[in-house]
Amino acid sequence: MTSAEADAGPINPGQRNEITVCRWAEATVRANEQKRL
Repeated sequence: MTSAEADAGPINPGQRNEITVCRWAEATVRANEQKRL
């Protein structure tokens, strides 16, 4: 996942911020899980 994908979201700045954080957290978890394998 790229930062561009994480930044993509609703135009509403508040919603966009929450979704970006959510996606970033999910990507971080996935990356950590892959490192363990």
